[in-house]
Amino acid sequence: MPSVVQRFAAPRSKVAAFTYDLSTATGSQAVTGVGFKPRAIIFMGAVSSGVGAWGMVGNDLADGAVSSLVVDTFYPSGDAIIAVTVSGSLQQAVVASYDADGFTLTWTKTGAPTGTATLYALCFE
Repeated sequence: MPSVVQRFAAPRSKVAAFTYDLSTATGSQAVTGVGFKPRAIIFMGAVSSGVGAWGMVGNDLADGAVSSLVVDTFYPSGDAIIAVTVSGSLQQAVVASYDADGFTLTWTKTGAPTGTATLYALCFE
């Protein structure tokens, strides 16, 4: 029996680098310049004074997430990206939408976090 070889094109990917001022009030952040509508995103990042972490979300998954990203501290948090600066102070973001040229995060502030989160989003088409 002859073997069948299927060839699949590698998914297009791009890294988007961005920052977020953790003292900013609750609101949205559009990340653009990706060049396509992402199907999945792997986030990596760190707070200006802390340790980095990673997490992954996908727009065609039933719950919208595979894992969580917590900057400085890692703990389960559903589909959120969380930047923790001091006990009780944090910024939490969820992917609000997957857009034609990137994605939009909705950030929610708790307490009085400070510092800058530097994030990298590995986006897959």
